[in-house]
Amino acid sequence: MKNYKKISIFILGIFISANCNTQPPQFDNDEIPFKDIIDKVVSSNTFVDSSLVYVEEGNRGLSPYIILGEFNQKECRILLKFTNLPDSVIVQSAALTLDPFYVYGSPAASFTAAVQVITSDWNEESIPDISYNPAAVASFIVNPSVSVADTVVIPDEIVQGWVDANKDTTISNYGILITFNTADFAKQYFAETGVVLALQYSKGGTEKTSFYNPTADTYTVVGPIDSEPGFLVSNFGSHRIIMKFGFSAIPEKVVVNYAELVMKLDIDNSFVGPEKPHGFKVNRIDSDSWQQDELSFSEDDEVVGMLDLDSDVPGEIRFVITQFVQRWISDAAENKGILLTSLRENQGFSRYTFTFDTADSLMQPYLIVYYSSFNPF
Repeated sequence: MKNYKKISIFILGIFISANCNTQPPQFDNDEIPFKDIIDKVVSSNTFVDSSLVYVEEGNRGLSPYIILGEFNQKECRILLKFTNLPDSVIVQSAALTLDPFYVYGSPAASFTAAVQVITSDWNEESIPDISYNPAAVASFIVNPSVSVADTVVIPDEIVQGWVDANKDTTISNYGILITFNTADFAKQYFAETGVVLALQYSKGGTEKTSFYNPTADTYTVVGPIDSEPGFLVSNFGSHRIIMKFGFSAIPEKVVVNYAELVMKLDIDNSFVGPEKPHGFKVNRIDSDSWQQDELSFSEDDEVVGMLDLDSDVPGEIRFVITQFVQRWISDAAENKGILLTSLRENQGFSRYTFTFDTADSLMQPYLIVYYSSFNPF
């Protein structure tokens, strides 16, 4: 071991001496290693080869908001369920308060909402298809101001039935539906924490007031779905975009150094609501079919991009998808497209239309791909 250590030091000493006392080796211009390495990285723009916009009816039971009213010909109704009320109490009064978050539209006046009893089961995990008693059990005025909460008194016998259903399985508790006849705006409320049932009750001679949030909440949207030509993503439908890019201009078996998807928002034909941040995601499609009932995509291969309307380039969204492009170029059979969706699906009425002018290559979605035909490392 001692001899090995001495030899190592001796070799190191020669190395240091050579670097300190001699000039570096000289090469002719054409012989300098990697002198043109920067020139070996090539930039190429590629454009949408095929695309499809479709509507995926979403589950609004997972949304942090509920909406009541009408906006852009879309009517919204609220479903609520309370299965968390105390047992064996006598209901004295119950008032439901809805805390608003946003108002869609320019309301000229308030509208009247009605409360009806739901007669079939539903849950937050699926899109509800319910039946209900058309007779209203209560009504209230929906204020057009976002700063004013809306309150309705629920009849004692309705809430008493919810209480009794906790112990009596013959009594159903499917909750209530809040609807309306006409409205010139839609009011958005905070779900769960913004919906509060104030319950006054007595038990064993003691009176008490308690507050309860719903155990299930959702809202439905009924109305025409945008079907006119447009490269769009929406938060109420929800519209999703499938697109596929061709790579005929890029040689096979290259190393993709960097690839970025660039999309530009058509601000004039978009409606950007309050669902901030305005985020989007792209997922790599792994199915051969684009049919909705056959489409599948990889949830592990996901890239997020953010829309910043206050940036130096307002309305431009970029997604770094280097790993996608490398996979597609390495094996063309893997290039089955990508799926673009909003991160805020079913949370509002935002409609994002992207420019897709085939006459102007820079006014449509495109990929910037940097690649090299060799790997110097």
